[in-house]
Amino acid sequence: MIDPFNFAAAFLEQNAILPLLYRWGGMQWADLSFGWALVAIYGFAQVIITFAVCLPLEYVWPAESWQNGRAVWVDILYTMISRVGVLPIVSFVLFFQVQAAFGGLLADYGYVPPALELLAPWLVGHAVV
Repeated sequence: MIDPFNFAAAFLEQNAILPLLYRWGGMQWADLSFGWALVAIYGFAQVIITFAVCLPLEYVWPAESWQNGRAVWVDILYTMISRVGVLPIVSFVLFFQVQAAFGGLLADYGYVPPALELLAPWLVGHAVV
């Protein structure tokens, strides 16, 4: 059975992300695009679950009363930006090159940082912990 999150991420990657990367000359990021799509899909699922839980509770027991409901849309916009992947993807793009350069520098000097499995051997063979 196909995981629905992986299916949705693959669909998003093939139909939106990869064509944009190709058009803008960013195909060096193509290998990482599935991870970006998965972050966006998980974030979107978080937003849907949050609205499904919090919206009915707000109608029954409002936490605050608002004179104008337009102020809530700023919170909704920020939630979409921070959860659906814009901020995680931008921070990943900014820090990935720094991490790759630092890891390469360490490897040039003969130091290979330890993996998590070396620090905690009981994790070997467990993909999700």
